[in-house]
Amino acid sequence: MPDPTLSQMDARTRAAWNGSSGQSWLDHQARFDAMLKAYRDAVLAAAAPTAGERAIDIGCGTGDTTISLAKQLGEGAHILGIDISEILLGRARERAKSEGLAIDFALGDAGNHPFDSRASDLLVSRLGVMFFANPVAAFTHMRRALSAKGRLAMVTWRSVRENDGACLPLEAARAFVKPLPQPDPEAPGPFSFGDRDRVNRILREAGYENISIEPFDAPLLFGIGATPDAQLDDAVANSFHIGPLSRLLADEPGDVRTAVCGALRKAYETRLTPEGVVLSGCAWILTATA
Repeated sequence: MPDPTLSQMDARTRAAWNGSSGQSWLDHQARFDAMLKAYRDAVLAAAAPTAGERAIDIGCGTGDTTISLAKQLGEGAHILGIDISEILLGRARERAKSEGLAIDFALGDAGNHPFDSRASDLLVSRLGVMFFANPVAAFTHMRRALSAKGRLAMVTWRSVRENDGACLPLEAARAFVKPLPQPDPEAPGPFSFGDRDRVNRILREAGYENISIEPFDAPLLFGIGATPDAQLDDAVANSFHIGPLSRLLADEPGDVRTAVCGALRKAYETRLTPEGVVLSGCAWILTATA
C-alpha cells in the first residue's frame, strides 16, 4: 500500500487531472504529443535504453513516452507507466493495446507508490516530475525503485521567462486584468525546476550520483492552420488549453476576455512563421545514477 505520509500530490491537483485539465489534454492528445515529440525523443536519447531493461515512466499521461520506450526496449522488457490521472491512463492503456505492447499502467502518486524495491533499471519522465510537494522526498522514494546501477533520465521545463507559451499570454493580459499572484518559484508547478542549482540540490540530497543537467531547446509549433489567420486563431485557442490563461480570465466579463484575446493574437503575430505560430521551448535534460 502507498505510504500516505509520503503523498506528494494535493487534492486540487488530483481533481484537476481527473477533471477539466485531464479532459482537455485528452481532447488534444495527438496535438500535444506532436508538439512535444522533440522533448520525448531527447529524453529517450539521454536514457539510452538497452533491450530487456526494466523501466518506469513517471507521469506517463496518455502513454506517448511509455510506448516509445517499450518499442526501444523490445519484447520481454518490463515497463510501468504511472500517473495520477485515470482519464489519461485509460487512453494510455488503449494505445498500448492497439500497438500490441505489454505495458503495465498504475494509477498512483510516484512520490509514495509502492514500487518493487531495486527492481527497475531506468526511471524516465517527459515533463512529469515538477509537481511534487516535497521533491527531495519524492526523488528519494523513486530512487529506491532503482537497481544498484540504475539511472534516471528526465526532461523538465526551465523558467517561465524562457518559455513563450507561459509568458506571452500573461504579458498580453497584463493591461486588462489583475495579474495572478507571483508563485513561489519553488512551489509545485510546471516551472518549479527552472533553477539549475535547485534541481542539482534536489537530486544530490535524494542520493543520486553522476548528476548532469543540460539545457535543451526545441521550438513548439503552437498554432497551425491553412492560412496565417487560421494559425493565429488556433494559437489563441490553444492558450486556453495550455497554461494559466483560462484560470486568469475565469471570472472576467466577455469584453475583457475579448480584449485579452486580441492582444494575445497580436503577440503571436511576432511568432508567425510559414509553418505556423512557433514558440520557444526551453528545458533541462536531467540524468543521474542511483
